[in-house]
Amino acid sequence: MKAFLDPAADYHMHTRYSDGCATVRETIEAAISKGFRRIAITDHMPLPFINRYAVKPDEVDAYREDIRRIRDDYADVIDVKMGLEMEYLSGLEAWTERIAGAGWEYAIGSVHGIIAGGRHGIVNGTQAEFEQLLNTLFNRDIRALCTCYYMQLRRVVASGLFTAVGHMDVLKKHNINHVYFNESEGWYRELVAETLDQIGASSMKVEINVSGYDHPVASPYPSPWIVAECIRRGITLVLSSDAHRPDSIGRNFEKLPDILNSATMQ
Repeated sequence: MKAFLDPAADYHMHTRYSDGCATVRETIEAAISKGFRRIAITDHMPLPFINRYAVKPDEVDAYREDIRRIRDDYADVIDVKMGLEMEYLSGLEAWTERIAGAGWEYAIGSVHGIIAGGRHGIVNGTQAEFEQLLNTLFNRDIRALCTCYYMQLRRVVASGLFTAVGHMDVLKKHNINHVYFNESEGWYRELVAETLDQIGASSMKVEINVSGYDHPVASPYPSPWIVAECIRRGITLVLSSDAHRPDSIGRNFEKLPDILNSATMQ
């Protein structure tokens, strides 16, 4: 079992256009200073409702132009892809399809939230937000929430709009000591396996998002056993920091050997 990942590439980061804290130029310069040769700037796509983390709809053109203009200044030292991290929420597919239709060099398909029963809840947020989602939309049925999450992720894959799957199992973010579910249970592994089968039949990559080490669960997204399943299926893996500030670009990349070693033990 082998995996080939580029340590000089980081394909997931955010700027001030969404919930990051640096400009496009500051982000590119930080990546260069850390020795990166390839990056994708992937701010959160605009959403048609109030939120705290996405690009404002009227700033998308400025975002695209900033990346195009500024990356030219550094073209001889780094390849910068104009990207976006997108969602494919139920009932809002046309919204995402329109944004995706603008053309992106790197498009991450992620599940940050779930719409069920006409209500929106956050998966990748604070524990209070996850609890609210579990309580109000799923009546504390964690298996139903996990099923809905992975079904939503499969719709992301089936859409054909995206380059890579973002933080594949981020719903475990607050699952310290299996407080919500146990990843070794058959029903959960079946959900993951069926999702990976669909990804494997597509052209999508799966990112190893090491930001999870800085989250409560202190684990990469996805878990090493899922990384092992990706490798067995021949799914292309890419490495990403999901950085929201310059000093986080490439963070935790040194843990990749441990992740792959753990994967080989599965």
